[in-house]
Amino acid sequence: MATKSTQKWSSPQLFGSTHQDRRVQARQLFFNEGIRPSGLVNEAVIQSWMRCIAAHCKTEKIVTFDPVSSSRLHSVLSHSRELLEVARQQIVQMESALADTSCRVILTDAKGVVVHATQHVAVRQPRLHKAVRVGVNLAEHVLGTTAPGITVRTGQPSCVMGGEHFYDFLSVFRCAAAPIRDIHGNLAAVLDLSTDAGDFNFDAMFLVGNYATSIENKLLQSQSREHMVVHMHVDRSFLNTPLEALVGVDARGQVAWSNPAAQRLLGLATNAIPKEALPIMGMPPDNILRLTRHTMPMQHRLPNGLTVWLYVQLHARDGLPQPAVALRGDLHEKSVENPPLHALPAEVGALPLPHQARLQDHCEQWVSAALASHAGNISKTARALGVSRGKLYRQLSRKDAKARFPPGQSLN
Repeated sequence: MATKSTQKWSSPQLFGSTHQDRRVQARQLFFNEGIRPSGLVNEAVIQSWMRCIAAHCKTEKIVTFDPVSSSRLHSVLSHSRELLEVARQQIVQMESALADTSCRVILTDAKGVVVHATQHVAVRQPRLHKAVRVGVNLAEHVLGTTAPGITVRTGQPSCVMGGEHFYDFLSVFRCAAAPIRDIHGNLAAVLDLSTDAGDFNFDAMFLVGNYATSIENKLLQSQSREHMVVHMHVDRSFLNTPLEALVGVDARGQVAWSNPAAQRLLGLATNAIPKEALPIMGMPPDNILRLTRHTMPMQHRLPNGLTVWLYVQLHARDGLPQPAVALRGDLHEKSVENPPLHALPAEVGALPLPHQARLQDHCEQWVSAALASHAGNISKTARALGVSRGKLYRQLSRKDAKARFPPGQSLN
């Protein structure tokens, strides 16, 4: 004979057995009964529903996907020029990977206005096609609960599926979004993946998150002005991937910015990054600057005890790496392993770093020092600096190359 306790737990299950059932149940509880559906849908969705209710929105509204004014769109696209430039390669790769799916790649600015959207897909989707036009505002106050709308509002990754959208009209959509932050830690853009042809058949959050991180890392480097950018990871194979840690150091030896991977690797709180690089990197700025002349990743022990692989690039005022310190070939090419940084003699190629000097002012000094150390041999100097002979010779020609070499000295 069953006890009362057994009878209690044999009652019908509280939650639906499928995601769709739980979404339907959540909407019933929230919109019809006024009960918070915790556990049925994500908390970010519930918070968004509450904001929409507070704004007196009605779930039965038909969404028209009207674009912003032409003047605002012109301003948005103008301000997004750098973002679109650095994101181009990742977006092309993402669209190529999704070419045989029904998904669209969407990039918005920090306010939610679409600045790029995939137009050519295998499946005809008139509603989604209208929704993701350049200039359409996907912000929460316009379209209610959507993944890009939540991410624009909160700055956090989000996923909104089917009936989790506030407006009934949007219940056919599935979307996953991730934030892209700028050098100041502010939201710069939102990368979104959307479809209206059923649930994703893959982990959309994982995919969009990885591409958003890649774009963010490129944006941080592009926005660096006269910074030394430290690339590092405990695993050398993770360098130049979305997993690498990045730290920007200015000419005064202060940390200008760091990406989330660096904050985790260095044990830093996002809102409490030390100003001085020495306590967290274990190197004064002149030592960091010296590393821009090395062409391969090197090992270094951080003050927190971790040993990492790292290399440093010097970025000029245009945000691009200086040619004289570009990496030579692929990071994973076979070569003689470099010694740890603490084993390097301090006097080799050391250059002073005046606080008042701009970092690019040292480029010519590095080239001159490298030429002197290799007896004016262009080939050896180019290999040491990690550039081609032609590029080095062109740079020297602009600075009157003949004055750098005694008559009769070989340039080969």
